[in-house]
Amino acid sequence: MLKIGLDHIEDIKNLGTGKKVGLITNHTGLNSNFVSNITIFKSLFQNSFLKIFTPEHGLYGAVQAGADIRSYYDNDIKMKIVSLYGNDNKDIDPDSSMRKNDTSYLKKSMPFDELNDIDIIFFDIQDIGTRIYTYISTMILSMNKCSKMDKEFVILDRPNPIGRSIEGPILMSSFRSFIGITEIPLRHGMTVGEIGNFYNDFFLNSSLNLKVIKMDNWDKNYYNYMPWIMPSPNMPTLNSAIVYPGQVMFEGLNISEGRGTTKPFEIIASPWINSYKLAREMNSLNLDGIKFVEIKLVPQFSKYKCELCNGVYLCITDFNKYKPYYTSLKLIEKLLELSHNDIIFYDKYFDMVNGTDKVRKALIEGKNIDELIGNIEISINRFKDKISNILLY
Repeated sequence: MLKIGLDHIEDIKNLGTGKKVGLITNHTGLNSNFVSNITIFKSLFQNSFLKIFTPEHGLYGAVQAGADIRSYYDNDIKMKIVSLYGNDNKDIDPDSSMRKNDTSYLKKSMPFDELNDIDIIFFDIQDIGTRIYTYISTMILSMNKCSKMDKEFVILDRPNPIGRSIEGPILMSSFRSFIGITEIPLRHGMTVGEIGNFYNDFFLNSSLNLKVIKMDNWDKNYYNYMPWIMPSPNMPTLNSAIVYPGQVMFEGLNISEGRGTTKPFEIIASPWINSYKLAREMNSLNLDGIKFVEIKLVPQFSKYKCELCNGVYLCITDFNKYKPYYTSLKLIEKLLELSHNDIIFYDKYFDMVNGTDKVRKALIEGKNIDELIGNIEISINRFKDKISNILLY
């Protein structure tokens, strides 16, 4: 039976007893019996559990991507909730605001003054295995501050729900942003505990007093320890997370990635796509583990709000064979072939999602995508060697 980090109550108690405790978490911070870490920490540390810090989407995961989140006192929990995610871009539409906001670090760092009365910070949030998902960015920025202020940092490890497979470009340092905070592949194949070790070893020179409370008995290929609890408003199912490492690139195009529908990231659509032709052409490629179904839909918010759109729905037929990043590259390649004059790249955002401008340039120039993937695979193999000593499972 799997035991996640939060299930190791005695280890948590031993590390936090006698210290002033802070917790970075959200609504995903449940143990295997669905008890929240807030309840557990209140029981373990009582008056020494001082603050809760929250990432993008807020403590309850209710706030849409890119929306501003303020700190407040929670009357139900009876504790201060410190937001680690803000956005001052209030004069533009939500999609543009998200793209502008998440390429910066503004209002997203752990405030120094909030750490003055804290001795130890625990991090316990469910990640989804993709570099641009911002919970690991919040973790790393908090690790930086804790290192500078000589605070202890503890990661309660959780499964990577999309397993150990690695895909996509490794972030180039010149493309760092809040959606790409450290030099790991787009689909990184690691747990948050392993990412913490990676960052502490290679970028903080082990200056942070970091501990990882490991899992026991993790099956490294499947999310099967408890029902899926959506970690953000547009990640409603496990399939959303599985397709995300590729479909997230559509955030950097003028094509809907399915926000405003019940199947975000499993759908792409626009008013000008020929859905029948696109589905037929994509299925003719015989990509592993995936089939495409033509659809029509009307997004209720985000891109093409209340407009009739045409597109395709991605149906995963074999999780073990499906390669989300490669599949979405081929999908964008095909869209450029069929509708080149209609497609707009939001260059900066698309490049920061990928962690490089080479992908966008290759697509626009009509270069061989398989050759691009071959070069990425060479980098991934080097990365696997680099991290071999910091993997925990």
